[in-house]
Amino acid sequence: MVIQATKALSATAQRLLGGAYSACTIPVRKDLMEATACGERPKLKGGAIARVSACEVLVVAMNGESRSAFLGAIIITHLLANGSVSVV
Repeated sequence: MVIQATKALSATAQRLLGGAYSACTIPVRKDLMEATACGERPKLKGGAIARVSACEVLVVAMNGESRSAFLGAIIITHLLANGSVSVV
């Protein structure tokens, strides 16, 4: 799940960095894995990572999910090489 169109809590707040993309993991489920492999479900993780560009931040909520991973050295390197300023 990717959360879009977030807004600042205060209209007068100073922006520290660029825009932010929020991503949330969901538990690993066999039906979702099969649907993604067959092309019946979009690859949301790849889409979220592809949207992050220069001066932007990726925020990931794992929600206690420990059976799957969202980020690794290759993905972090990709984000930083594209100019992302932070991953939280």
